[in-house]
Amino acid sequence: VQLAKTEYERNLPELSHALMSIVPAAEFDAIACVPSSEPEFLAPYRCAFQKLNPSAVDLSACLCRPPGTTSTDEVAPETRLRATLFAPPAEVPVVRRILIIDDVLDTGVSAAAAANSIRAKWPTVSSFGLACPVWIVHTK
Repeated sequence: VQLAKTEYERNLPELSHALMSIVPAAEFDAIACVPSSEPEFLAPYRCAFQKLNPSAVDLSACLCRPPGTTSTDEVAPETRLRATLFAPPAEVPVVRRILIIDDVLDTGVSAAAAANSIRAKWPTVSSFGLACPVWIVHTK
């Protein structure tokens, strides 16, 4: 696992550029990175997106989890869905479409929690997109 993580970190600049180059950046008014215990993995994706769409609002700092909670907590998905909090910026821009960026897609709960939390405070948001470089496939 450590070898794979080291290799991922080494290739992060190329990976972030490659992923964001296939995202239709102009279709999104804003981006929001899910809260992560390793935000340094999300930063290159956020920067690559912002180069493609510099007018997009970055809502990443508006999302958080209560201290002591993580995306890997062994709790029911319903509990994890409520654990992500969104505090809209003081000056609320017009935002209709948000790209959510997650570092690892396992169950999808973190991305869903971010979307749910944003929609609860901003019902005018019409759609969400998801960009994620690592997708864990579970087999039986």
